[in-house]
Amino acid sequence: MLYDIRTSEKAATTLETLTGVNRTIWLAEQYKNYGRIDYTYADDDVRNIITKHGGHYPDLNDLEMVVTHITTSSEKCRQIRQHGIVDLVKAYEFANSELRQFLENYEINIDIEACRLTYKKRVYDISYGKCPPHCDIEARAAWSVGRKFYYDFTVCGFLSISEKDVYGGWVHCRPEILSDIDTLLSTRLSDEWEASKESYAIVFKVPVSNTIYNGWNSDTESEMVKSYLYDAYMCICIGPDTKEILCKNGVEILPNQILECHRFQEWDR
Repeated sequence: MLYDIRTSEKAATTLETLTGVNRTIWLAEQYKNYGRIDYTYADDDVRNIITKHGGHYPDLNDLEMVVTHITTSSEKCRQIRQHGIVDLVKAYEFANSELRQFLENYEINIDIEACRLTYKKRVYDISYGKCPPHCDIEARAAWSVGRKFYYDFTVCGFLSISEKDVYGGWVHCRPEILSDIDTLLSTRLSDEWEASKESYAIVFKVPVSNTIYNGWNSDTESEMVKSYLYDAYMCICIGPDTKEILCKNGVEILPNQILECHRFQEWDR
């Protein structure tokens, strides 16, 4: 069952699919709650609607999350269309990837296995261990580059997006790793990339079991389901917000999991 909360309409369809309660009943909540400020007990509203209309709760493992991955490309995402979405390490390891070719054009080479970045014959240790102190500016900048490759490298995206809430990583302008490399090398790679690329939204589906739950570690499967239903309900009532979701380490998105690929302009300056 697809869990799609990209818009209020899609969220209502999702709630109908997941609970058996007609989407018109869910959409009516949008008007019922017009002007409402306090949603502290909105989870009770969800439960009451399901109970009143003879609905049910879905099984967590039946959910397939619909995720929007934001990226940039000058080739209309040709590689993603052909090979799917991979994590940062594999994206760099593709010899003909846009990221790899771009960095090599600026004489930047990264040895993933040896944890080394080379720039114009100068070598930097980018291993990810204990974070260096703020006073050691270069070591800390190199550590930040390593963090992207060895810790924060997974496939990610958004369950919903708000035009008014731009993601702080500015992924619609350039890969986040370029900002870290710029800090280390005092370059302007981010600007160069942005000047030659366009922003794209890649919408894909992925089993919920392949994603990281953004809640309490102690939550049961039942509580997780209720959390997802709550998010869908809130999307109906107040519209979509920018809600990030991460895939687990090692998860790749195959081409047959991709539902849409189109230009992304919601966060244009």
